[in-house]
Amino acid sequence: MIDELGPGDVILKGANALNYEKRQAAVLVAHPEGGTILCALKAVVGRRTKLLIPVGLEKSVYGDLFDLSRKANAPAGKGPRLLPMPGEIFTEIEALNILSGVRATLSAAGGIEGGEGGVVLFGEGNDAAVEKASSIVSACGGETLE
Repeated sequence: MIDELGPGDVILKGANALNYEKRQAAVLVAHPEGGTILCALKAVVGRRTKLLIPVGLEKSVYGDLFDLSRKANAPAGKGPRLLPMPGEIFTEIEALNILSGVRATLSAAGGIEGGEGGVVLFGEGNDAAVEKASSIVSACGGETLE
């Protein structure tokens, strides 16, 4: 199917690493032929298919992902490689903004006893937007918007 995609089509590809400030996302690659991301890049780069990268803020890392990929992909390296992806990052922040109009900011992360990987977002907007965002977040497992 990948060979049939072009402008107007969208590929969704999750990420393993996110540098939100630099708008960078990267995926781990273990397959010696580049895995699914290299297949997708044929359409993204070759035929202008849109790459949408849904990624949770819990995947945040420090550092430039291009610098990290040079280290991970060094000839003497071991383990999976890291490939930065040329696509549009879509996190909880963008989801809340599109669905409710709230401007969300990551304010904390992590936890224990089931809170591992969780994030705390601070939402700003008019009363209707905040109410709508709170309703959306509550529907996602009983969470709340601060």
